[in-house]
Amino acid sequence: MPRHLLPCLAGCLLTLLAAAAVSAGNLVDAPLPLETQPFGALTLVEEIDTAAVAPSFQSPAGASSVAARLGRSARVMSMSPDAKALAYRIGAGRGLVAGGAYVLEVEYPDDVPRTIFVANRGADFVRGFATGRSVGDARRQFTRSTLESLDYPQSQQWTAFRSLFYLHERTSTLKAERNAACANRNLLPADGFDVMIFQNKQWDDPAGNGVAIGKIRLYAVANPAALSASIAYPPAPLPRRHLFWREEMADEAVQSNNAVQRAFAQPIDWFEAKIRLAKFYGFNTVGKDLMEWGHNQGFDGGDAQWLWNAQPPLVDIWSQIVARAGAAGLPLLPYFEYGGSIGGCSGAGCGYRSLGVQRRTKKLWDGTYATCGNLSYYTCVWWTEGYSADVTDPDTLTDLQHLIDRTVLAHRHVADFAGIWLRTRQTKLPISFAPATLARYNAEVPAQPRTLAQLRSDEASRASYYDWWYARRRALLVALRDYLRTGLANPQAQVHFTAYPGEPPPPAYTTPAEANLTNLVTDDVAWWNSYAATLSGNPDPDVANWYRWQWGGYTPAQALAQRQHANGVFKTFAIPASGSERPEETHAAPPPDPQRYAATNGVSMTLPFGSGLYTVGDVQLFNEFSNDAGQTLTHFYPLNEDNGAAFEDAACTTHYSVSATEPFQGRVGYTAVAVDRAGPYVTLAEARALANGNPVNIGYLESSSFSRGEPAYVRRFNRALLSLPALAATTRAGAASDSAVVVREIVTAQGNYYAVINTAMSTKTAVSVQLGGSGPVQDLLAGTALASAQLRFDLYPGEVRTFRVGGDAIFADGFQ
Repeated sequence: MPRHLLPCLAGCLLTLLAAAAVSAGNLVDAPLPLETQPFGALTLVEEIDTAAVAPSFQSPAGASSVAARLGRSARVMSMSPDAKALAYRIGAGRGLVAGGAYVLEVEYPDDVPRTIFVANRGADFVRGFATGRSVGDARRQFTRSTLESLDYPQSQQWTAFRSLFYLHERTSTLKAERNAACANRNLLPADGFDVMIFQNKQWDDPAGNGVAIGKIRLYAVANPAALSASIAYPPAPLPRRHLFWREEMADEAVQSNNAVQRAFAQPIDWFEAKIRLAKFYGFNTVGKDLMEWGHNQGFDGGDAQWLWNAQPPLVDIWSQIVARAGAAGLPLLPYFEYGGSIGGCSGAGCGYRSLGVQRRTKKLWDGTYATCGNLSYYTCVWWTEGYSADVTDPDTLTDLQHLIDRTVLAHRHVADFAGIWLRTRQTKLPISFAPATLARYNAEVPAQPRTLAQLRSDEASRASYYDWWYARRRALLVALRDYLRTGLANPQAQVHFTAYPGEPPPPAYTTPAEANLTNLVTDDVAWWNSYAATLSGNPDPDVANWYRWQWGGYTPAQALAQRQHANGVFKTFAIPASGSERPEETHAAPPPDPQRYAATNGVSMTLPFGSGLYTVGDVQLFNEFSNDAGQTLTHFYPLNEDNGAAFEDAACTTHYSVSATEPFQGRVGYTAVAVDRAGPYVTLAEARALANGNPVNIGYLESSSFSRGEPAYVRRFNRALLSLPALAATTRAGAASDSAVVVREIVTAQGNYYAVINTAMSTKTAVSVQLGGSGPVQDLLAGTALASAQLRFDLYPGEVRTFRVGGDAIFADGFQ
């Protein structure tokens, strides 16, 4: 029996036996108020009334003013052709303690559409939140995505953005730098830290109305030890679901060799804060990027001829992270952007050693037709072309097994591992047409021999070759799963593979072949068409000739009917039939083939989604990405990346050169910032994913330090999802009195599990739900027994309630 059941065994069983005697026909009220104060007791450190106190920094000068909003004075910044920013210093001389748990609160009026970005320099947290029909993410940035503008309801009340953070030992002033060696971390806790509020240019967020904020408050958490979310995990042997994140451009906070340029003198203290944050939000698995574009990000490779180590002080930070995760009781899921190992061995006789450097892959038209002037490049993204691996090459399996040995199996006695997460980036695991690859094909498919000339000229030949190549990719992933499970002695270890190589979610398309890119999904196409028409005469040619064409939209119904998100996920690009150049984007990053994994246990082709609701509406797509249990989802965030300047030179002199693709014009320095929907809508996409599919794992691809601004709603969803076993689910038709409320059922030998999901944008009141099964009824979030399987309660937008009918008592540690 699991240890967390023992303390409540006697009392819980008596309660449940009594409840079982009550008629199941009795309607039982089961309210569960939102955990509006998930931080416990707070002590106010400082409050700044921004309407009464001028900012310590504004860019451009005079960017803000004071105006009335919802009956109160607010600090506002109007939308304009320029991005704008302001800042306040908070906490100076208030006894702040490095490593302490604090809550930052920024008030704002929820009156009209807005996108507000908040940079908390006390923890290097940068987050945006969008209200109403604001699109949130910037239209113009380094990467493209399909944006969404929907009429999200607004409360017409003042509310607040709040986030938990652990204060750094040293913080930057105002603008952030990308180069860790140039970081200006000259503020200590006694000096306080800067809070920056900023916004997009008007044309990047046309429906937005600019920043409006009230008071900024800093609180200290009275009892940090009590912050962890309580989760009613399914009892053994039921498999658990996993929630995790990965950060790409965040480690530079502790990357410098100079301790005074680091957020914490000891980098592991920075990672420890992330583990604590994960437990607070209810993320139950520790993710860490160990390879970015194939480069080592913090583990000891043990052989420089095979793989270069990361730079000090992060040479072997991974072993320290594993130890801290193990002590915290959290399993790990290392993340690899794999394209072959990169080390010192590149000549003949290297074998698998430094496999990526050997670049054994060849494009179809290698040496014959160029791409951007180079005869060997698959794509025009030249800096991705230097390293690659061939999934059909036996040395690739050996290379990956050695990687698992060093990063997972070497630490198997220190902590638990959920598995590994592999992701291909552009040209890292391409379809290869090298002589050795073609020879393997002909040896394994002798009935359909092919020559390179046939593959170049005949589509049927290529189709046969593609089928073989995809089968070999699957065989590689299955072999990795088996190697991992054997080495860990864990039959539930998993391999997740992300085929999409881009930064934001896959853009939506009208067809899966080359066709129209969808710029916008909106429930008010007429407004956006009218707005776009006003840009034609703008004196700025960038606005008249570029932005004008970016706001043509499709309705959500049209996007779903045309399967536009699925088209983006499975997107293929044709090789030009003529001309001197023939780029091979699809060969560089082959689309996912989830149908090959439908009956596979422990190997998943991950399904990309985003904050846009159009990405989670296609039930067929969820079915296509299901393995034997459900889906592994990956939440992609558009980067909203702004270099702020050209990279600093060797002397750390900054040379400003703002380009049109920088959404914030360098006003906040370097930033890569994700945007969430405000209020309960922060997890509405995840809730709809649970209603339309069965996400047994969700990973978040975060470009900077991960944080969320709506902790009460995030914790509620995460706790609900993790209370369900990672098994196949079905929809219980007609189980709820409201058609917008979906009931999902998972039948197990330990009882039937139910998820009740409000998929609407509005609150549903007095919803009655009839659960199935027989036996005791347990509310998995409240940790209580219920007298009936016929329940009634309210549900806020995107709320998920979970229950179990039958089986022994199960309560989270916090409910004992």
